[in-house]
Amino acid sequence: MKLNKSRLIEILAENNFFVENSHVFKPDPSEYTFLYNKLVSRGIVIKEYNVEIDFKNVNEEAALVKEILKKMKYNIWNMYYFVLINTDNQIKKNYIIERDYRNMRKYLIQSVEDLKRIPFLEKTTGLEEEINLSIDYCDLIESSQDQEINKIIKEGLITMEGKK
Repeated sequence: MKLNKSRLIEILAENNFFVENSHVFKPDPSEYTFLYNKLVSRGIVIKEYNVEIDFKNVNEEAALVKEILKKMKYNIWNMYYFVLINTDNQIKKNYIIERDYRNMRKYLIQSVEDLKRIPFLEKTTGLEEEINLSIDYCDLIESSQDQEINKIIKEGLITMEGKK
């Protein structure tokens, strides 16, 4: 399923990446969207491509973005360039573009599935369910067959409640 820019931004927001300072990219700031996660000090620049990608252009544009971010005092090693592909054709150059770390680390994004390759994203679809692990100590006492364990648990609960 093809991924559009607004849905990608929503998914990134679920991972605490929020849009900021996108206006600094020139000549056309609407081409680029900059998102930053202050908790982990990482940034992502998204540029949407509607046609077949020219590998040389991606690297040139990433170099320009890198210089802008450097001037703004961002740690370049924590910045990523997302090439959002807005076409139904499968792009075959993704391995070449992503493996070339010159200028910035780059990811080609065409679908939600592509986000699973990005190691620092915890939520990639927006549909993950939270795992709730809770222990009901009373049920644990009642279901335990070991008398020694029951005694230790009961003593621990009594101590926690302030009774001895």
